[in-house]
Amino acid sequence: MRCWKSPHWYFLMAVTFLVFGANLYATITNQNAISNDYAAYSTFVSHMKSSGTITTPHFIYPLLVVIASVLVRFLSYSVLGAGIVLLFQLLLAHVLWKLFKQLLPAPVSDFIAIGLTVAAMTVAPINLLTVFKHNAYNGYIGITVYHNPPISICRPIALVNVLLVAAALAGRRLSTRQTILCFLTLALAALMKPNYALIMLPTAALFAILALYRRDVLLLRFLCLGVLLPGLLVLAWQYAFTYVQPPANSDMDSASILFAPFLVYSTVARFLIPKFFLSILFPLGVLLLYRKEALQDRSYIIGLLLFLMGAAQSYLFAEGGIRMFKGNFLWSGQLGLFLWFVLSLAFVSKRFFAEPARTRWSTTYIILAGIFSLHVVSGMIWYYHETLTPGAFW
Repeated sequence: MRCWKSPHWYFLMAVTFLVFGANLYATITNQNAISNDYAAYSTFVSHMKSSGTITTPHFIYPLLVVIASVLVRFLSYSVLGAGIVLLFQLLLAHVLWKLFKQLLPAPVSDFIAIGLTVAAMTVAPINLLTVFKHNAYNGYIGITVYHNPPISICRPIALVNVLLVAAALAGRRLSTRQTILCFLTLALAALMKPNYALIMLPTAALFAILALYRRDVLLLRFLCLGVLLPGLLVLAWQYAFTYVQPPANSDMDSASILFAPFLVYSTVARFLIPKFFLSILFPLGVLLLYRKEALQDRSYIIGLLLFLMGAAQSYLFAEGGIRMFKGNFLWSGQLGLFLWFVLSLAFVSKRFFAEPARTRWSTTYIILAGIFSLHVVSGMIWYYHETLTPGAFW
């Protein structure tokens, strides 16, 4: 049975539409100095539409809004952008649903897959200690972010690309078709948000070196053509666009890349170390409690490496000039953590539901379920405040 013929799939789509539709409505109708990305990107859209030229190196979101504005002329750019983001949220729900459905046994798969999908789309760092200080975001590594449209449309495409790479590393898919699909999804995700290529390229390079050492020609070809080639091409163009020959009268005129450890994070928050661990507690717990099995699971390893690459960029690098405190490298850690979280959740779910029912709730699973519940509750709190008063709990 195809998933879109399942009543459970329709129910998931309805829940996703209502939950994220409500948040998007609040986000675009309550934009402010903190949570104003939809308004900011409307400027890019306007410039792109009037000039017919690319005005930002991650131009997919503005381009989609331009196309939508030609088809639907009576809506604002922010409203059209919210509609586009909602479509990609539905796509993310679909990808997660398929992932969990494939992992879980049939008797429990439908409703559990719905719950895991919604949880994966809304989890947040464990913010319970700081939420009363109106801080559930600054200093943490965000897992779910509602205010930025490019990261929202990037997440499902990045997840598809990660799953393609994971399948290739497991030796399941190394066909020409899969290589082309990997090439396209990597390039598309990078043009939505360069941070995905910034974390996937070094991760894939490590696996390519290992494939070269093992003389695995098929895997090496897949990684070189499907990941490294499109990533290098897109990032080289984006670097030249941003730092070598930026558009005139843009905030990229004096931009540069700086090695500046903790510069951006330390300007907006304190207690960075505890917030770091509260952000990653569930996937870290999986590593500590399943060290041997997790380090043998290629999907989990990919998620871990993506996060490490992203965290290193978030904490150690910044941009020079007027863009210094925009925190554009922070997206690397946030996107890497989201992907690590999803792959960790898949790793645990597969093992948990494979256990006999009478022995399923071991101490290990109880600990992980408790930690995961804290992330889910924190995500509910974060969603509530970002929907009720966007930007107020930063």
